[in-house]
Amino acid sequence: MIRCCVSVLKFFLIPVLLFQLSSCKLVEEPEEIQPPEVQEGDIIPFQQCTEKPVLLESYDPVYPDSALQAGIEGTVVVSALVGIDGFVEETEIALSIPGLDSVSVDAARRYRFIPAKYHDILVRVWVSIVFSFKLP
Repeated sequence: MIRCCVSVLKFFLIPVLLFQLSSCKLVEEPEEIQPPEVQEGDIIPFQQCTEKPVLLESYDPVYPDSALQAGIEGTVVVSALVGIDGFVEETEIALSIPGLDSVSVDAARRYRFIPAKYHDILVRVWVSIVFSFKLP
């Protein structure tokens, strides 16, 4: 009886294994993912920069007298588009405090950077600049 089982296994398992092996396909290695085509001056996400912008000059905003007298304090976040020349081209308020926004934008526009790069190509990128205002 044992011999019978072994011979049955030979008839069923070996052809099944051979069929499975013969039906296997060789998997080709995936093609290398090509980076997106980027041209000088394109705006790309900050995370995709191979060289991030480096801050060269920063400026503190002047605390407005009206905001001091009104007891206004807090944090203003300015999004700034750094151009290929390192100058801030555009700004947007990401986190606003009325009475402090305009001086924050004025200070952010004066910032200077070493521009960002994407594989040796100068690109534009948005950065966040945080200004904290505390009452004296």
